[in-house]
Amino acid sequence: MQAVLSLYATGRVTGVVLDSGDGVTHAVPIYEGFAMPHSIMRVDIAGRDVTRYLKTLIRKEGFNFRTTAEFEIVRSIKEKLCYLATNPQKEESGETEKISYILPDGKTLEVGQAR
Repeated sequence: MQAVLSLYATGRVTGVVLDSGDGVTHAVPIYEGFAMPHSIMRVDIAGRDVTRYLKTLIRKEGFNFRTTAEFEIVRSIKEKLCYLATNPQKEESGETEKISYILPDGKTLEVGQAR
């Protein structure tokens, strides 16, 4: 039902809703306002996996966290700075601007290509 309402919010009654949570992602096809339960796809890749990957990318950029709250900090960075590229080839070929993120200890982390 939530997927149908999400699609309605865009002004459409037919489409595919991609619902990605913390631990699982569902692709829900909807036709003329009705979800098609037999066609729903589940993938066990979701937000938590994106957070882990972002943590790896930030480490590759040369920053190491020194706190047990590392995962929560990276999750916050993901939610505030990251986005889905509409043209990945263009994003990968160009220079991505760095955005500053102020860590809980007051230090500043510059996040660029990892976003």
